[in-house]
Amino acid sequence: MTLDFFIRLLDTFGADFRRWPEDQRAAAQALRDASSVAREKWEAAQRLDALFSLDRARQPDAVRVAAITNAALRRIRNQPEQGFDWRWLLSRPLGAAMATTVLAGLAAGFLLGPDLQPLQERGVPAVVLLLGYGAPGGEGLF
Repeated sequence: MTLDFFIRLLDTFGADFRRWPEDQRAAAQALRDASSVAREKWEAAQRLDALFSLDRARQPDAVRVAAITNAALRRIRNQPEQGFDWRWLLSRPLGAAMATTVLAGLAAGFLLGPDLQPLQERGVPAVVLLLGYGAPGGEGLF
C-alpha cells in the first residue's frame, strides 16, 4: 500500500479501520505502524472523526425545536396584510414635481392672465385663443 492510497482511504472511510474494505485493513495498519507520516495522517483523521461524532451525538432539544417552530409560525400568522402604501405620495421627488407644477401654473397665470383678460371680455374663451382659433389674425400660441 502506498502513502497516497492510504491518505485517499483515510479521506474516504475515516480513521476507523472497521469501515475500510476488508482486503485493505491489514496493509493499512502495517503502513500506519511503519510510517510516521501515515501515523500523523491517521491521528488527524481520528481527531476529525471525534469531532464528527460530537456533532452526531448532540440531538436537538424537542422543546427548543417546538418553540422555534411556533415562534416562526406566529410571526407568519401575525404579519399585517399588504395594502396600499400612501407614503410614496410624500416622497421628495414627487413633492418637488408637485411644487414645480404649482409654481409653473402660478407663473403662467400671472404672466398670461393680463394678456388673455381683454380678449375674454369679447367673448372668446382662453382655450380657444391658446389653440389659435378665434384670435385676431387667426394665430394662436400653438
